[in-house]
Amino acid sequence: MKFTDASIKALKPKKARYEVWETNGRGLGLRVSPKGRKSWVFLYRFEGVPRRMTLGIFPDISLAEAHTKHSCARENVSKGVDPGAVHTQNKKKERDAETVAELVEEYLEKWAKPHKKHSSYLEDKRMLYKDVVPKLGRRKAKDIKRRDIVLMLDRMTERGCTITANR
Repeated sequence: MKFTDASIKALKPKKARYEVWETNGRGLGLRVSPKGRKSWVFLYRFEGVPRRMTLGIFPDISLAEAHTKHSCARENVSKGVDPGAVHTQNKKKERDAETVAELVEEYLEKWAKPHKKHSSYLEDKRMLYKDVVPKLGRRKAKDIKRRDIVLMLDRMTERGCTITANR
């Protein structure tokens, strides 16, 4: 089948999951679930073993984006790199990325506690656990933007804590 936006939208769910493959024989396909969810898949061989990799969900990943991801994955295979393993490693890194709460704890234990006076350490701990951890603690540190910090400081200032916000 030649993939076009219209042909992809025309695919209807069946009782069992099924796959439709692009006719060029390069391993790009679309998996359709019984609930109508459409996922881009790449079927390839790595070191003689057949492998399957999900590239994303349609329409979140458009046909053009799927072709781009497919090309990158094929290029990795030709270079001797398993794209599925790379994808799995990237997802693991994303899952294991440090949260703000973990960084706060690390700061307190490794720097504030050993290097500051006890009262100053306790004040740092109080401020961080009062204002930072409740608002940003569960988020990944790499996802925090300048805007998030500005909004948090603005809320502190509106509350009348201008000196604490400045610190």
